[in-house]
Amino acid sequence: NDLERSRLAYAFFSMFAGICFRDSYTTRDGMTSIRRAFAADELKRLLPTGWDVERRSPYRLLAVRHR
Repeated sequence: NDLERSRLAYAFFSMFAGICFRDSYTTRDGMTSIRRAFAADELKRLLPTGWDVERRSPYRLLAVRHR
């Protein structure tokens, strides 16, 4: 379970953080976390056979093992 990197997620968080977390480390940390997160296709390439990537709540990725 991890964040999904996307321009839209970055833009939404940037707007939200500017209102809610003014002058807080949370803004800088959140922006860094989004920039360093995987895109869905990148994560899929890293997973072994039998695993897949599912999108969950907005901008979340979940690695799932199929049996």
